[in-house]
Amino acid sequence: MSDKNLHAGHRQRMLKKYLEHGIECFEEHEVLEMLLFLVFSRCNTNNISHALIERFGSVNGVLSADRNELMEVDNIGETASTYLSFIGDFFRWLPEREEKRIQLNTPQKIIEYCSPIFAHSTKEMTYILILDSRQNMISRTRLNLGGPDSTTVRAKDIIRNAVIANSSNVVLVHNHTTGSPSPSVADINATRDMYNALRTAGITLVDHIIIGFGGEGYSMRSSEILRDIWS
Repeated sequence: MSDKNLHAGHRQRMLKKYLEHGIECFEEHEVLEMLLFLVFSRCNTNNISHALIERFGSVNGVLSADRNELMEVDNIGETASTYLSFIGDFFRWLPEREEKRIQLNTPQKIIEYCSPIFAHSTKEMTYILILDSRQNMISRTRLNLGGPDSTTVRAKDIIRNAVIANSSNVVLVHNHTTGSPSPSVADINATRDMYNALRTAGITLVDHIIIGFGGEGYSMRSSEILRDIWS
């Protein structure tokens, strides 16, 4: 039997398994394999799914991975990496459509909302939450991979998102992939710099939340370590 026929038969068996037993019967690499059927028409996606999970740890890790890092895996080219990035963004985007107008008027509410976003992340990420005047969420945007002290987190990007949303209230959120959510000196300095930069544009940095490895959260504003900006 040719490889083509063998792979075709495997795909039919996988589809039949899903139709008869649902997604709960699949192992994690098989769930990813099913997704990869949509982008690879002929090749063996079983090997590719194993390689991806070995590299990124889980399906969530794969779908949260940077596109350039995905392309470092054998057989993952530009089209496949773009598709996987899109799927990851789609599953992050979809809940946002239903979560708009959720009220985030206390640090604890923000922490409870944000903790699941970072639950499976192996990289530091920075998000901006844009709130209305009553601190209901309007939108959530990932700014970059890396903490807020990174040079790629720019005040003008935050300002642009706030202006588009017609809002002047934002919350900065990032994660620590290991250990405590307690801020580093770089986190503290970056927060002060960002607060001052946004203030010149009429944007209020409501808080800077840090999510630790275990989902524990830290509010920079509530901690009072920056009394010079949040009196």
